[in-house]
Amino acid sequence: MQDPQQPATPDKQDTPAQNSEPATPRPVAHLELKARLLLLFTVLLVAGSVLYVLYARGVFEPTQTLVLTTDDSEGVVVGMDMTFSGFPIGRVRAVELAPDGNVRIVLDVKRRDAHWLRTTSVFTLVRGVVGGTNIRAFTGLLTDPPLPDGAERAVLRGDTAAEIPKVIAAAKQVLENLNAMTAEEAELRGLL
Repeated sequence: MQDPQQPATPDKQDTPAQNSEPATPRPVAHLELKARLLLLFTVLLVAGSVLYVLYARGVFEPTQTLVLTTDDSEGVVVGMDMTFSGFPIGRVRAVELAPDGNVRIVLDVKRRDAHWLRTTSVFTLVRGVVGGTNIRAFTGLLTDPPLPDGAERAVLRGDTAAEIPKVIAAAKQVLENLNAMTAEEAELRGLL
């Protein structure tokens, strides 16, 4: 035995490095169960978030199909909205080429908003000079019969960019007429 007065031998003496070592942690009770519960909670949270986003996008909302036909669908993309009085009531599901060469624009219209569409409704495909293409629905008489599910209607096209050459040609003609009326040898100058 060692005398208490005697210093301890180096192999038995506590060194600062030995004193700074962390103590062995206590084992966590039910660690496996807690890890499984955390994993289950994470999976449920992700699944709930996905379901909420699908619900918010209207995936579970009942719809009816409307098919619009046109000879040119430039600017129409899957997912774009069809509006009625500025409010989106339908969404383009598919753009197809029909056997006769026309384009079929297949839309899903929300059932709760389908009452705005009547058999006499007019559908337009408008391309602006600036901005994208818009599909709009107009209904004149809300007393007409409602549009049935799966109805196929022709869409009217309005292209502002296509009208620009016509406007320029008309403006050019007006300027030529003004030049002819105000020229030195014009008949109008002689009357004044």
